[in-house]
Amino acid sequence: MKGRIYRILLYVAMVQLLASCTKVEVVKYATGKKQSEITYKHGKKNGKAVFYFENGKKSLEATYLNDTLQGKMVRYFFTGEVETEEYYDHGKLTGESKVYNEYGNMVEYAQYVQGEKDGEYKQFYPDGSLYISGAYRQGQIHGMWHYYDFNGFEVAHAQFNDGKGVFKAYDENGYLIREVEYDCSVIHGADRTYDTTGNIIQEVHFCHGKPIAIQ
Repeated sequence: MKGRIYRILLYVAMVQLLASCTKVEVVKYATGKKQSEITYKHGKKNGKAVFYFENGKKSLEATYLNDTLQGKMVRYFFTGEVETEEYYDHGKLTGESKVYNEYGNMVEYAQYVQGEKDGEYKQFYPDGSLYISGAYRQGQIHGMWHYYDFNGFEVAHAQFNDGKGVFKAYDENGYLIREVEYDCSVIHGADRTYDTTGNIIQEVHFCHGKPIAIQ
C-alpha cells in the first residue's frame, strides 16, 4: 500500500515538474492585441508558435523543437489567406513548399531535401495556369524545363544538366528568337536575341549572372 502511494506521489511530482518547465509566452502590441504566442520548455522554443497581425489575424504559425523549426510552417496574408506552406526537418526545408497569391492561387511549387531544391519545380501565372515546369537536383536546375504563355502554349524550353544548359525561346511561328547559356543555374556565357531570319539582333555576354559585354 505504501509503495503504491509512493509511486502516485512520485508521478504527481514529475507531472508538476514538467508543467513548471513548460510555459506559453504571450507578447502584445501597444494596443493590447496579441502579437505572438510561443510555447517554451526548459528555456527554449518547444511546441507551437503563433504570430499575429494587428488586425488579430495570424501572420505565421510554426512548430519548434529546441529552438529549431520542426514540421509545418504556414505564413498568411494580412487578410487571412495562406501565403506559404513549408515543412522543416531540424531547421531545414524538406518536402513540399507552396506559395500562393492573395486570390488563393498557387504561384510556386517546389520540393526540398535538407534545405536545397531537389525534385519537381513549377511556377504559375496569377490565375493559376502553368507558367514554368522543371526540376532541381541538389540545388541546381536539372533536366527538361518548359515555359508556357497565358494560353497554355509552350514558348520556350531548356535542357539542363546540374545547372548547365541552354534556354531557347520561340515566337508564335516557331522561329528561334532568344538563346541563353547557363552554368551553375545562372546566366553564364551568351544571351542572344534573333530576328525571324536567324540573324543576331543583340548579344550580351554574362559571367556568373552579371553582364560583362554587349555586342
